[in-house]
This record gives sequence, structure tokens and C-alpha cells, in this order.
Amino acid sequence: MEYHVQNGLRKIKPYWHTRSSFVKGRWFNKTLAQVLVEEFHFTNDEVQSRIKKGLYGLIRDNTSLDCNSELIRNKDVFTSKQHNHEPPVLQWRLNADDSVTKNVMGIPIVYEDDSILVINKPCGIPIHPIAYYYKNTLTEMLKDNLNYPVFPCHRLDKITSGILIFAKNQDTASVLQAQIRERTMKKLYLARVEGEFSKNGACSKYPIYTFEPKKTLAGAFSQVKDSETEFLRIDYNESLNQSLVLCKPFSGRTHQIRIHLARLGHPIVNDPFYNVSNSKYPKRTKFMLTVNDWSKIPVKELEVLFEEFLEEIDSVWKGLNPNKETCNECGEELPVDPPTHQLSLYLHALSYNWHGGSFKTDYPEWSEIFDTKTLNQEI
Repeated sequence: MEYHVQNGLRKIKPYWHTRSSFVKGRWFNKTLAQVLVEEFHFTNDEVQSRIKKGLYGLIRDNTSLDCNSELIRNKDVFTSKQHNHEPPVLQWRLNADDSVTKNVMGIPIVYEDDSILVINKPCGIPIHPIAYYYKNTLTEMLKDNLNYPVFPCHRLDKITSGILIFAKNQDTASVLQAQIRERTMKKLYLARVEGEFSKNGACSKYPIYTFEPKKTLAGAFSQVKDSETEFLRIDYNESLNQSLVLCKPFSGRTHQIRIHLARLGHPIVNDPFYNVSNSKYPKRTKFMLTVNDWSKIPVKELEVLFEEFLEEIDSVWKGLNPNKETCNECGEELPVDPPTHQLSLYLHALSYNWHGGSFKTDYPEWSEIFDTKTLNQEI
């Protein structure tokens, strides 16, 4: 895996990647060229150019077929070749001293045995391949470094740091994943939030849902689900008007802690989405923080909102690469480096406890401005 570090970002050298999959039933009795026009929305000239370059192909019984004349049959294989430009991730410290802190790739190891590997995940790195990320993910980096695969047992957002449990085999992964789903694990997180959090703590039971802009309106909003998080104030920094809060989620909804804190009026200080003052998509952020159940909104009104959200996204994306720089090898538009501050979040998975064990990390650096004596008593 070839990479380099530039301006605090870990960058993977662009590479060609070929994917193969069985053809879809609705493609039967059509040529691949026809499918590329009808479903991929290429022009005829674009299709012919891509076929000629070998970017798309059709295989039957290990033999390449003519994409312009052969009709697709059941069990034919569709191949697509892409020049991947993976977005960079935030580079973590590489100078960890193994004699002081056992580490892998400079990432601190919290615990390890024959079945599991527990690390203190750095912020700014996805756990597993998703969207535009593949090699620049922890599972792929670890597999490359350890020479064997590891299997993540739970989720942790790309920009969140802290306890991350990997299993070294599928059986152990299944057992641990089941325990997490059954909520037999006690999870504690630390968050640095805006304002003076109540000394009495708080409990949020706001319902949670997500929004996926790549889908149509019918599937863009997820099902509304119950959720619950308890919060305890650890300390308040008056000069910054910020609080250190211990978070105990009783459910595992996507972005649950971030949403609950924002709805309580104490968003995480550097949250790039749920803190409205930081969000590039304020209209969508405000909607998700003020509307508990999107399904109760009239369809016509929801359609208007959906279009407004898409327009907001388009306006942001159009400004990401103003120079329109392209790759000399494939001609695709090059991704622009994100600001490093957008790849970190003041939310840290501090500890996981269950009948089979207990794991805890050191406190994150961003918590050092607070008095953590109370925190030591709570864990």
C-alpha cells in the first residue's frame, strides 16, 4: 500500500481497481452498450470510449464478449474498471514508543489476545471500506500491517476517536456483535460541548432518524427509532464557556450522542454537522434537530424540503474544486484536501465494560483543560 503524508493528511497513491458482479435480471437480452446508455446515462460516444479503454466489460465462461453485439444472459459477469482517488484521512502520530505504549502502526493498543485486538482509534479515519474509501481505512491498513484480516465488532464514526474492538476471527466477531446488539455492554463516551451543562445532568430520549441524499424521497429518510442517552457534567470551563460531559448511550443509533447533545442546546464544540454554527448544510441540520418525526410532515411539504436539501448540497459541492483540476491518467476531477479540523470531533469512546472484560483508554488531549477528578470516580 503506497502512501505519503502531506499537510497532516495521509494520502493513498491513486490506483486502478476492477470490480466484478453478476449481471442484473433486467439487463437480460440487451447489449452492455445499451445498458450503459439506459441505466448509467452515458451518451453513445461516452459508452464507446469507455468500452474501448477497457473500463467496462462483459464475461461469459471466462471469455470476454463484444459489448456492442452480444446479448446479456443469466450468470454473465459485468466488470468495471475505475481509477480510484481515495480522499485523504487525518494522519495520526507515528512516533509511539512501543516500550512505553504497545502499538500497531503507531496506534495505541488497549488490549490484545489470540481472539481480539482493542485499539485507541485516532479520529479522522473510517473503520472499514465505505463510499470513496477502501485502502485508507483501518481494516485495510491493519490487514496490510498484520498480514491477516481483522473484523470490527461495532461502529465508530470516522471523526470519532476511542475504544475500537476488532475480532481476529468471524466467530469471535459474531459473539461480540451479538452482545453489543443485546445492550449487555456498558459504553461511556466523553464529549466537549458548548455552554454550561446542568450540574444535575440530563437524559435525552429524542427519537433518531437519518437522511441519505443519494436516495429518492421515498427512501431518503430512515425509520424513526427510539433512543436514550444519559449525560453527566464532569467539569465546566468558564473562560471558554464549554463543558466536559460523560455520555452513557442505552441504544446505538447513528449519531445518537451528537444529536441528543445538540437538541439539549449543548452541541459538541467542533461538530461539523449537528452544531449549526459549523454546518455547511444549516437548513438540513436545523430540520433534523427540530423535527422529531419527519413522517408526520405532509408529503407535499416534505417534497419541497427534500429539494431544498439537495440544492443546499449541490451548492456546497460545486465550490469544493473551483479550479476543476483533473487526473492526467484518467481525466477524472481530482478530490480537494479537506481542512484537517473537519476530520476531528470532540467525542471519544472512553470505555467498554461487560461481563467478559473491561477496556478503557487514556483521556483525549482535548479534555486536558478540564478537571477530571469527578470523571475518575464515575468510571
